[in-house]
Amino acid sequence: MTTSLEHGIGEARGAAADGEVVVVMSGDGLIGQIGGALVETGA
Repeated sequence: MTTSLEHGIGEARGAAADGEVVVVMSGDGLIGQIGGALVETGA
């Protein structure tokens, strides 16, 4: 569970960096932001 948008992005980037599969279960806003953050990582 995340506490803010920034926290969610950080968790997703950290998981991707560790080679984990990132799954987001939320509304369109968070899903879009996480997707955008992951595109920038090349994950």
